[in-house]
Amino acid sequence: MNAIHKFKILQASETDSEAFVFENTSGLRELTTTINGAEKRLSLQDVDDKIKETEESLAGLKRARELLSNT
Repeated sequence: MNAIHKFKILQASETDSEAFVFENTSGLRELTTTINGAEKRLSLQDVDDKIKETEESLAGLKRARELLSNT
């Protein structure tokens, strides 16, 4: 399998912060990460859920920064 994309992903475990999109010899692409050291494949629904979770976290961080800068 050939890694075609590597990126950071927010996880509960600080040690599992990378994910990879792999393409196998037949052209099929899969996204994998590790959770507590165990490899896990993510579906498109998992990716959509992770995007939503990350956007909500980012919105909260931006609001916290706004509140802190106004004191």
